[in-house]
Amino acid sequence: MINEYLENNYEEVTYLDFYRDIFPIGSFENKGEYVDGKYNGIAVSVGIGDKRVRRYTITYDLEKIDELVESDDLCLTSPISYIGKTRR
Repeated sequence: MINEYLENNYEEVTYLDFYRDIFPIGSFENKGEYVDGKYNGIAVSVGIGDKRVRRYTITYDLEKIDELVESDDLCLTSPISYIGKTRR
């Protein structure tokens, strides 16, 4: 019932469009470039079989998000940005 309501009343957006709305073009650093005043997203992946936790940096191209969506791992990312490689 909830899904039907949402489908009838709202336009569906892709995960990349959603992320780009939160972080417009120019918000994140380019891959391999470190610039003061630019931030990055951080995604965390938990392996299904080995339970290893991996941390990934989300840069301007959002390329890593596509890779994570295609994996079988449990992946989480927050709609906030970070300076550096830690989630603080």
